[in-house]
Amino acid sequence: ARIYLENIDYRFRFMGALEVLSRGAVELYLARSHECVRGEHAGGEDFFMKGCMDAIGIDHMVDHELLRDRYAGQDMPCTDGWTVAYHFHKKVISWNWCYNEIVCGTRAKSCDAGLEVKYVMPWTPAPTTSTAAMAF
Repeated sequence: ARIYLENIDYRFRFMGALEVLSRGAVELYLARSHECVRGEHAGGEDFFMKGCMDAIGIDHMVDHELLRDRYAGQDMPCTDGWTVAYHFHKKVISWNWCYNEIVCGTRAKSCDAGLEVKYVMPWTPAPTTSTAAMAF
């Protein structure tokens, strides 16, 4: 089957931090993606790729639980057990906190497998923002 996963319930529903495609979808995209190039392109590779896959007939399924993205209002602990990618760790210390939460159960290096961090900030949820208000 030629399928990709919509991976997040935000904006265009396909963020580049995690792109899941079947082998058939990749093969068709590689064979026909040149058909999608039309002058200037606004947006990232993920926006282009999703639009192109839709245009050349690649179908999609939905799993909005695989990816977490702080910019999509999904700032939460890294210990939910289902998420496979976190798109909001642009600083090493933030990534290390997330790693330590998963491996040690706390943001600090509290186990042998943990990573050293200079300081620890407790996790607090970000203010919620309606995704409808953020749509463009």
